[in-house]
Amino acid sequence: MGGVEIPLSFLFADVRGSTGLGDRLGPKGPHELMGRFYTSGVEALIAHGAIVERFMGDQVVGYFPAERRVLSLKGITVPVAVRVLRVDSR
Repeated sequence: MGGVEIPLSFLFADVRGSTGLGDRLGPKGPHELMGRFYTSGVEALIAHGAIVERFMGDQVVGYFPAERRVLSLKGITVPVAVRVLRVDSR
């Protein structure tokens, strides 16, 4: 078996306390919240050159392949995480 090592940086972002939020927001609230979170999270990831890997429950996962980076992998992942956190706090 062969293979190639590729430097990647992953970002896992989820909605903190989503179960409790679901209880407080009523039947439509969680759906609307997750729609905003997914949309904004994807926009933040793509705007910084990430590939959206998956949605899982209240989580969005993206990764930054080395060949797409403008900054270092750490240097780009942190600003995207901050942007997603701002989305989550609306």
